[in-house]
Order: sequence, then C-alpha cells, then structure tokens
Amino acid sequence: MSTWSGKKIGNVLIGELIARGGMAEVYYGTHTTLNRKVAVKIMRDHVEEDPDSRARFAREARVVAGLEHTNIIQISDYDLVDGRPCIVMELVSGASLGNYLKALRKREETLPHRTTARLLTSVASAMDYAHERNIVHRDIKPANILLRSKSGSIDLDGPLPEDVEPVLTDFGLVRLLDSTTQTSTGTVSGTPAYMSPEQARGDHVDRKTDIYSLGVVLYEMLAGNVPFDAESSFGVLMKHLNEPPPPIEGISADMQAIIDRALAKEPEQRFESAAELVNEFIAVLDGKTVSQKTEEISELLNTPEPQKESAAPSRTMFIIGGIVALVAVTLLGIRLFRGPKSQLDPNQPIGQVTFQDFNYIMDKALITVSGLPDLKQGTHYEGWFISQSGGRRNIGEITLQGNVGQLTFISPESTNLFATYDQFEVTLEPN
Repeated sequence: MSTWSGKKIGNVLIGELIARGGMAEVYYGTHTTLNRKVAVKIMRDHVEEDPDSRARFAREARVVAGLEHTNIIQISDYDLVDGRPCIVMELVSGASLGNYLKALRKREETLPHRTTARLLTSVASAMDYAHERNIVHRDIKPANILLRSKSGSIDLDGPLPEDVEPVLTDFGLVRLLDSTTQTSTGTVSGTPAYMSPEQARGDHVDRKTDIYSLGVVLYEMLAGNVPFDAESSFGVLMKHLNEPPPPIEGISADMQAIIDRALAKEPEQRFESAAELVNEFIAVLDGKTVSQKTEEISELLNTPEPQKESAAPSRTMFIIGGIVALVAVTLLGIRLFRGPKSQLDPNQPIGQVTFQDFNYIMDKALITVSGLPDLKQGTHYEGWFISQSGGRRNIGEITLQGNVGQLTFISPESTNLFATYDQFEVTLEPN
C-alpha cells in the first residue's frame, strides 16, 4: 500500500493509487463531509520553504482552480503536505484519449474524421477559454484528454459513444509546478513528442505552444502515430526544431495544409486560436477549401530554402553520442584555447562536452579535455560556455589529472544548456 493511502488532506481521505507518472501520483479520494468521490494528485516536486515560494504556489493554485469549463477538470482544493503540492480535483471515470488511440493503433485503425472533429471542437473550446485568461497548458497531449460518457464506460475495443465528451486535465499544472520550483526561461517542461520548438529550446511560451501541441494531437488522430519519433528524447526535440512533419498518407492536400500550419516552427505562422484550427479542419471535411492564409503558409513551409554558398556549420554537426540516463548528447564543442603564447591551434578540438538531464532536459554538462600544456606555477584552467550571441558564462575551474581535465556543471537555474550555448572555451588564468 502507498504511504499516502489513508492520510487526509483537509476533509479528503486518500484512497488507493490510480496511477503513477513522472510528475505526480494520482489517488482515489473521498470528501468525507460531502461524501463525494474525488481524485487527489500529489506532486513529486517540493515547494521551497521560503514564504515567497509558498505564497506563489497558493496564488497560482487559486488561478488554476478558478477555471470553470465543461471540458476542463475542476479543481476543488489544494494544499501542501510535507512540502509537496497536493491537488484535489473532479474524478472522471473513463479512459484517456491516449489509451484509446493506443488501442486503435494495435488494431491498425484510426479515428473517423468526424469523431476527431467532434472531440477537438470541445478541446479547442477549453483551450481558448483558458488562453483568454492567460493560462497556457504547456502539456497538451492525448494522455491529458480524458473521455467520459453518460451512456456508460468507454470501451477501448469498440467505437466511441455518440455522447462522448473530452475533458482536459492538468490545465495549468506545469505553470503551477514552475511557480513552486522557481523555474525560468531556459527550462524545458512538457512531453517531448508533443512539444513546440520554443518549448524544446526552453524559451518563453504562450498560447501558440498549445496550438502546436494540439496540431500534434490532430496529426496522431489522423495518422495513428506522432509526427516525430527517435531513440531518445533529445532526438525527438531536435526533429521538432529542425524537421517538417512527414506528410500523412491518405488525406487531402487541404487537410495536410492545416497540419503544416499547425506545426509551423515559427509561432506567428500558426493558427491564432485552437478554434481557428478546428474550424478549418471541419470546413475541409465539409468539402470547402482552406483559408488563403493557411494555403500560403503551407506553400511557404514546403518551398525548399535556397542553399547558401558558405553556410556556417550547424550545431548538430558535432553530435557524436547517444543516451545516458534519459538523454545525453555529446558535442565536439571545445574548440578554443585562450591564453598567452598558446601552443594549441584554436580551431583544433581538444575535448568533448556531454549534456545530460539532471532536474530538467540537458541542464547538466560533463566536460572532458585532453592534451593541455602543463600548468605553470600560479595558474589554472577555467571553462566557459559561449552562446550564439557571444555571451560568456564561467562554469568553474577544470580539475587536471596529468594532461586530462574534467569539469561537471549543473545549471542552478535548470537551464537547457545545449539550447543556450553552442561553444565551450578553455582559458588559462592566474590563481
């Protein structure tokens, strides 16, 4: 039995475990005063002890709990237990869209287009409602879309009931967690298969990131699989950043144009709202053509860029490694040695940087350098990250064993180091 079962949060008695995920555990619960069944989500992250962090958690929890929409899970209470955020919410008895799509995939089937349109109309309504209140989900995916029906339970092996209704869960949850752990720009939150390019870079996100994720969900509903897959989370993120979505077999050019625009790399090229995306999809189902803007953006995205005569080498040219823990990427990125009368060619690689997940995606770097000249008395080597804009960040002294140096750096801000920096430099410094 879980250590949480049998405990109380306010008037809610925690029952059996429903599910356990990377961010949280979900339990059955009973509101002892109202005799109502609820769900209790207990987060893995701890809220920092300082009063500001706790006040920020309470403030964000109130904002999320204020969402009242038919297609959004209602939050009824929240608390901190042993420093961990606990959220009491509406209990929805039913499968997730993710589970239903998996069952279809096993049977080599896809959802009927009209069913897809009906489900996404409700999801889009919920998204736009929250976006109007400046709340971004940041983790739109089939697993966070629950299915309920008044006519009975959802049969994974049969067609969906006519009255099936999707309900978005975890709306604002990522924002709530970010508020408790003081994350910032440079932090990557979400699920790689459904992440927008700006999420993958750890950039600021707005409603357009949710629209991109909804486009991935639509792609999966039509194709039976997500657009980008790879052996590692990093590989998936790189495809979101650099590759167009593969065309879906068996759909019209207009429907493909909708997918192209929804999954545009640049946020300004995407649909302005979730409803706009779904309405164009329904229009195409009704035999109409896509809007002129969608057609123009699709044509632009599918027009090959002219090759430059002297293109700068891309950062991915230096990738040589694979997976360590969840994801690790190795770069031959140490190319500069700065110091008086250097005996090294500044263009000759002298080591490698390996990026790993620690608290967030690629926020840890392991640096190994070799072939360094012997240090003279009163000097030492230091490591520096250099961003594409030329910004420099000192990450500490390199420890030497013979002529091999090592340095481990974990970003205190949980910054995606690979997305932020593209060079590593070693300098000779006085003690």
